Amino acid sequence: MNKIYWVILSVLLVSCGQQKIKRADSDFTSIPIFNPVQISVDSLIVIHDIIKLETNDESLFNGIHELHVGNNKLYITDSNRKGVYIFDERGGFLNKISNLGQGPQEYIEISSFETDFFHNQLLLADYFSKRLLIYDDFGKLKQVIQLGFCPKKIVSDKKGKFYNLYSGTHGMYEDIQMDQHNVHLINGKGVVEKFLLPDQTPNRIDLTSILTVSYDVDSVLLYQPILSDTIYRVTQNAVSPAYVLDNHSDYKLLTKDDRKKIGFIFGYDNSFEVKEKEGYLLSWNGFLNSETHLFFCFGWNRPFYVYYSKVTQKAFSLQPEKSIGNKALREIFLNFPPYTLHHNLFYARVNGIEAMRLAPLLPEGQLKTALQQMTPEDNPIIIRYSINFPET
Repeated sequence: MNKIYWVILSVLLVSCGQQKIKRADSDFTSIPIFNPVQISVDSLIVIHDIIKLETNDESLFNGIHELHVGNNKLYITDSNRKGVYIFDERGGFLNKISNLGQGPQEYIEISSFETDFFHNQLLLADYFSKRLLIYDDFGKLKQVIQLGFCPKKIVSDKKGKFYNLYSGTHGMYEDIQMDQHNVHLINGKGVVEKFLLPDQTPNRIDLTSILTVSYDVDSVLLYQPILSDTIYRVTQNAVSPAYVLDNHSDYKLLTKDDRKKIGFIFGYDNSFEVKEKEGYLLSWNGFLNSETHLFFCFGWNRPFYVYYSKVTQKAFSLQPEKSIGNKALREIFLNFPPYTLHHNLFYARVNGIEAMRLAPLLPEGQLKTALQQMTPEDNPIIIRYSINFPET
């Protein structure tokens, strides 16, 4: 599995890995992990539509690092994390954020990019210049906040409060409280004024995920720290569990003690690979969330997906390497996790070079036609699709 990209269920109604889950008394929802089902990708994926992103000298980018959807727009950070490209929902190019530089209203690199649709604004954080740049939802710069620290991932809540979310790296901050907590509440002057959620992985882990943040149906901020089995609700006064993974599979989840001991340093230590070989599911790739679905991505060399419907309260698990069906469809929709989830639709992408290789392998239909029409110089196409949950 591409590790940069993402730089993460005993009784199954046993034959197919689905079960209805009741809401727990303690006000969090248990998400079951069952043994993976084997299902053909041809029956799993239902393509909704295909968005061809406009390609011109200003809109051309070299690859998708992140994709955000909202306010009838698509927001894409490029693979080099140098710019944000804004398209309408049909792929028409609208604007580009590219304030690169070392001036007072510029950034050196995009350390994190988040959307704040409560206030119709975009949050761009730069680790190197210690800045938070705030744009409106069309990409016009509104405000620059000079921070008193190097930001990891900056998000906001419905009340307009800013948070720095920090897990995995460790040793970044001289302030011991910052280094030992995952959530840092920031005031309007860029100063940390409160620490929440004690960190559970004290060893250095040179990994992070871009898929760690969302919002619940009541607009409360949701956050999953690296390797955690819990998605937390975050407010300025408290942190509490919203969704907790409940393992019913033959695999294992990390215990609290496991999380204290595990570490990972690029080029030296690979505890992740060791733990995966021992049968552990590693939740470092993060999650996707909407009002109708939750999606979890586990794994190091062997990705493992969990799909959960909030409507039916059913879940099933899938291991891409054991999936069946059309090879090209499996590569597009299962080899890598979806980029985002909006309402009930997941988002995948295919670039021009991939299109030339995959098009001949696809069954006849709108996807094959779209890929046949692409050239290597085109921006990627975005594919919106839904998931058919297996029948019990």
